[in-house]
Amino acid sequence: MTPSRTIIINNRLYFIKNRLHLTTIVINLAIIVLQALVINYLYHLDNNNCQCAMDFRRIYIIVFLTIVLLESLIMIIPPIYKRIIKYIRVFNIIRAVMFVAFVINIVFVYQYIKQLKDKKCECSESGYRTVLYVENIINICLMTMGAISGIYLCILMYLISHPR
Repeated sequence: MTPSRTIIINNRLYFIKNRLHLTTIVINLAIIVLQALVINYLYHLDNNNCQCAMDFRRIYIIVFLTIVLLESLIMIIPPIYKRIIKYIRVFNIIRAVMFVAFVINIVFVYQYIKQLKDKKCECSESGYRTVLYVENIINICLMTMGAISGIYLCILMYLISHPR
């Protein structure tokens, strides 16, 4: 391979890496804005004395979304993220715990919004409640696609490792 060809390949890889980093930043900024809006909505329910919206799931959702917001902030600041990723075992344990918390959050958000609608809780009606609901539907879809992909990959790996 000629030196000029190597330089072109390296430039392309650098460009792809920067685009991926930029995409990660944009996605995390969107998550930060979305989570901040929903957390603000949930806090305002308490400030407006919306008694029909007071539930233990509301507290869990606020805490979980705050953690996700902080995690997203960490992900967009490369020096902090690079320091954390060095401790890969701890990072993997945190990711596993966050996955379980994410599944619990999906269930709690669904139950919480359903409860608000069933009670006809007028003081909780807001576009933010709809945003929370749509976000939860998207999370359910992503979780389902991830589960299907995981099952497919397990079956594929089994078939590859056990030829007939």
